[in-house]
Amino acid sequence: MHVSIIYYLENFKSIRIFGTGHIYIQKKRQKLFIIDHRMPNYRFIKMLLDVFASLVLLLSSNVLMVASSEVPVQIARVVGNAFLENELTFINWEGGFQYGPAIVVDGLYEALEILDDETKSSWENQLSAILNHYFEVNNENTIPCNQTCPYGKCLKFRSCAFDILNTKMPLSDSIFRNVGDLMNLFPIGYLRRYDLNNKLYASDLELAKITVNKYILPFPLRTFDGTFSREGGFNNKDEEIYYDDSNNEDGKIAPFLWADDQFMGLTLMARLSTTATPTITDEQRLQMVSFISKMQLRFIKHIYDHDHDGLIYHGTFLNENMKKYSCCKWGRANGWGAMSHMEVLKSLEQFPNHPDRSKILQSYQTFIDSMLKFQDEITGRWRQVINETSTYLETSVTAMMVTAMATGIKMKWLVSKENSIYNYTDVTLKAWHGLLTQIEKNGTVNNVCMGTGIQANFTQYNERGTDYWQSSPGGVGTVLRAAVAMKKMLEKS
Repeated sequence: MHVSIIYYLENFKSIRIFGTGHIYIQKKRQKLFIIDHRMPNYRFIKMLLDVFASLVLLLSSNVLMVASSEVPVQIARVVGNAFLENELTFINWEGGFQYGPAIVVDGLYEALEILDDETKSSWENQLSAILNHYFEVNNENTIPCNQTCPYGKCLKFRSCAFDILNTKMPLSDSIFRNVGDLMNLFPIGYLRRYDLNNKLYASDLELAKITVNKYILPFPLRTFDGTFSREGGFNNKDEEIYYDDSNNEDGKIAPFLWADDQFMGLTLMARLSTTATPTITDEQRLQMVSFISKMQLRFIKHIYDHDHDGLIYHGTFLNENMKKYSCCKWGRANGWGAMSHMEVLKSLEQFPNHPDRSKILQSYQTFIDSMLKFQDEITGRWRQVINETSTYLETSVTAMMVTAMATGIKMKWLVSKENSIYNYTDVTLKAWHGLLTQIEKNGTVNNVCMGTGIQANFTQYNERGTDYWQSSPGGVGTVLRAAVAMKKMLEKS
């Protein structure tokens, strides 16, 4: 059995002792002591540290100790409770109705699978109350869906679910200028509620179907080959590149590709394709799966660095005659890629002979191996800019990689063989152990990058803040999904 012990102390952020070849004590980002298995007298020093840690455990009153069989459940509970205790954290994410809350609502619902009945009941009630606010309109708790809502100043919910369900929001509205950042990803939470409640919430299913059919499938901003795109791109004052606003029958040609849109633009449709309901035919499911698999393959073609390290650029400028990459391989952009592969592969499970399945599976396996080349040897985590060692170790990409790898092991997409470069179970556990060091006893998740546009250089990425208030939705959601994925992987093993 794999065992991990975490000690949270008054004076140290964490002491980590586990059997993956290294031991370290950490205070903030400064390593106070490191011992590697390759060092002389490793076993003796490890024994002394074990004794020390045991004594600390006995003497300290501020301690959280978890073993691997309990880690995912305890982590999910403490992280989720911390977030739900402050409803304003949810609302203040620019009014709530966009990708940050979508990620955390999705994670909270998924975590219900591993929690006790009492916690499940409490969370379900809170989540339904939050989701129901967006169906309300013209009352003291809501503002119009398209109303400008500056970050950190929103104390009300947007009426977006109501407007979508009642088709009051035109496709041309500015809120839809990104395929997933704003409202198009958010219905994954409603679809979760529909799936988990014996189909009692018919409006939730309709919300998801309308969003897919009215706003995602006809989304007007595309590259020349039909890939989801955006109006804006690089944050580079030295070279301004503007989108081509020429019109064609499919809409505006906008050659800026963002890695984020793999996950944000495809996940709702992937989930809808697997939803159990007679209102979606097998033919419609196949059409949705074929659409997202083709779109995923286009992203793989355009924004993955196939010629060098296999990583994902945050963005690409693309037209028929030119391709220009953004400066950097941002951590969470690569996390989006890992998660998108996972979501599309899950949807393809219902069509195992689909011609695109083997291509996407191979891409997923190749990408995981590419990312593992940059896994931090000491901590098991990944950096804010994946291939730039001077940038900080970032939590959300690590959580996304844990989720994607643990799911891959469970689904047998990742299988360690005698000639394999990596033991996938070991590297996933190493990443999980590293992730745990970023979770405080009170449920705060540290070192999650706030949302960011495409920056001009790695220094600008490294300067993006990690304040919990600004980054909590993305961090909480990804950690919760990582906990569930680890629980399922460990149970299977």
